[in-house]
Amino acid sequence: DGFPRTKNQLDWLQSEFSDLISVHLDLKNEVILEGLLSRKTCIDCGGSYNFRSYQKDGYEIDAEISESECECPNCRGELHIREDDNITTINNRMRVYEKNTSEVITECKKNGNFIEFEPKKGKRDFVSFQNIVCQKFGTRKYYI
Repeated sequence: DGFPRTKNQLDWLQSEFSDLISVHLDLKNEVILEGLLSRKTCIDCGGSYNFRSYQKDGYEIDAEISESECECPNCRGELHIREDDNITTINNRMRVYEKNTSEVITECKKNGNFIEFEPKKGKRDFVSFQNIVCQKFGTRKYYI
């Protein structure tokens, strides 16, 4: 997921904003697949929570809820598994993403304001990511 996904979207974004910082969160396809197949989404607030941990190849991503959990920890709304979170749809989405986005990533790398980050600890890596952004670009305000 993310924006821009296509070269045309990137061209528009660059024409509208002069000082862009591009971030590519890079995960192995297996990690993405496992994460999407083990998530529940809140129908009220849209929150997304994994019910299985992923501990492999240096990844240490913890489960956030139990598999039997039916209530959102944020707003108490109903949790459900999305209909499109299935192997066929996810694999297709990853193929489309890779096809469309590889050119965008190449272009973003050229401008120098590019960070590639592999969040091997899931959400627990946010502070590390924030530190990398601040080291590279200073402490000005960022909207993430």
